[in-house]
Amino acid sequence: MSPLLIRILIGVDVCKDFLDAYARPAGIHRRFDNNPDGITQLVAWVRSLAPERVVFESTGPYQKAAVGALLAEGLPAVVVNARQVRDFAKGIGQLAKTDRIDATILAHFGEVVTTVVRPLPPPQVLEFRDLCDRRGQLVRMRACEKNHRHAAQGSSASRQSIAALVGLAPFADDSGTCKHIRHIRGGRSKVRIALYQAAVAAIRYCATMKAFYAGLKARGKASKVALIAVARKLLVLANALLRDGKTYQARTNSVCPENA
Repeated sequence: MSPLLIRILIGVDVCKDFLDAYARPAGIHRRFDNNPDGITQLVAWVRSLAPERVVFESTGPYQKAAVGALLAEGLPAVVVNARQVRDFAKGIGQLAKTDRIDATILAHFGEVVTTVVRPLPPPQVLEFRDLCDRRGQLVRMRACEKNHRHAAQGSSASRQSIAALVGLAPFADDSGTCKHIRHIRGGRSKVRIALYQAAVAAIRYCATMKAFYAGLKARGKASKVALIAVARKLLVLANALLRDGKTYQARTNSVCPENA
């Protein structure tokens, strides 16, 4: 009578720095560094166990070197869909998730689900895939940056609309004969905070802005209201430069020409 054949399955959980491997049914767990030395140790360990499958989860670029090294040595490495593995884990009631647990689940997945070992593609094909992947990343980055540039340039907006966009435009709060104090609200808080800080500095060190602020105070405006008006004036000046497509010129465009 032939001896009972023991199926050995290895699951390898991959991250940027480590390769966590688990051999089933022996229950052996090993951790290797995800670098050339660690991958060499992984290959030697896997060869000593002679597994039926070595199951990896698709994790972008991090599993490629280890899978390639195993396939190059004729070892049965496969890469499976991460969503399938997660659904499998939920199906067997394993909701916890750690590197060790994930390696265990991958080994179990390889025992239950049929997988196919695909031959290692030629180096030219691997290089071409990497170039295509990188090109796709650059195309998406370029499109994203174009959108950012368009948003930054705006559409040569008016001073009223640009002030509202940043949240420096006072909104009316009137009803019938009752007129309440107007308040600013909404808009892009990061830009508004930066302009507020610039306004605080401007009323201290810029004679033009200091005079503008003092004039508002003399007419009875509250300190914060006057400061917001200075911030709005700085915004309008900056928007004018963008609208006209002009670069900053210290003597002609400075908010403080006498200090230029």
